[in-house]
Amino acid sequence: MSPEPEATIRDNQGQVRIAARLTPAITPPFTLKVWLDGSLVASLENALALQLQNVDRGAHRLHLDVVSPDGTILAKTIESRFYLHRARIGSQPKATPRQ
Repeated sequence: MSPEPEATIRDNQGQVRIAARLTPAITPPFTLKVWLDGSLVASLENALALQLQNVDRGAHRLHLDVVSPDGTILAKTIESRFYLHRARIGSQPKATPRQ
């Protein structure tokens, strides 16, 4: 799964690529539910990858559920944490003249 647990991602636009691998493989149809910080942020049909947009800087918790058409949870990841760093405008230290 990507991002790996405790990974640090550096992206100024807040883009985070999410990718999962199912072992053993599950044949479609299924729905991938993506949970970020306890909130459902995406629900994909028969796909195991997506890119989240405009994620805030800081620490985040992520977990995924694979759900059958009848609502049965077929697979579930453990919750993992990752960190997103975004450059801040004006974060450069101001120059101080030497005396």
